[in-house]
Amino acid sequence: MGSREHMDFRPTVVLTLVNGAGHSLLLESAKARALGEVAWSPIQGGIEPGESVLDAAIREAHEEVGIPREDLLFGFHAAVAEVRAKPQRKTRSGFRLGKLLVAVPAFYSGNGQLDLDDSEVAAAKFVAKDDEARMLANSSLEKLRPVRWSLAFARRMFV
Repeated sequence: MGSREHMDFRPTVVLTLVNGAGHSLLLESAKARALGEVAWSPIQGGIEPGESVLDAAIREAHEEVGIPREDLLFGFHAAVAEVRAKPQRKTRSGFRLGKLLVAVPAFYSGNGQLDLDDSEVAAAKFVAKDDEARMLANSSLEKLRPVRWSLAFARRMFV
């Protein structure tokens, strides 16, 4: 994505991953659990300067849950959402609160063995579509049309 020096928002990839049963992979935030909260979301993370969206998705899948590149098949489309916050507030890294999200649909062909990064992920589950909305209800991503669209698109494309 190039240099971030002129960007207001942190670019973030959201990997909407489904398996052969049409179940999506959701992760429970370790930070939220430590605070006594429950927050589930798809795999997500910042896109590093000079890193492509696809490379960021691959890196985040490997870092957060140990999924190797060969177990991922990517769709041909990504959905983008800009999440705004009050312009006067900034994050510790200097970005305004908010994110530029790029949702990427993908298919998981692995055997289900996940290696969780305990510092970021408290739990990971492949969940049916009916459970997805309930589990995402506390996530800031749940209301974002591009994330919902990308999850639905991944199911239609790969299952």
